[in-house]
Amino acid sequence: MDIGETKQYLHQLIDEISDDALLKSVEMLVISEVRRDVEPMSSVELHNRIVQSEEDIKSGRVISQEDLERESENW
Repeated sequence: MDIGETKQYLHQLIDEISDDALLKSVEMLVISEVRRDVEPMSSVELHNRIVQSEEDIKSGRVISQEDLERESENW
């Protein structure tokens, strides 16, 4: 199984999870492995990011879920 197939398989498995606690555990595991080098952001950085996101939404700089899913197939 190549990496693309493995990712698809994992997506399918995750979609089947109905237990919130298990899903949160999976999320935390993935985040801890993928984001090891990410520094926590300050409250000012978080606020600025929220403001920018709200401006993006108001200005129509958004992408639909369908388009995002199609785009992510090529990552």
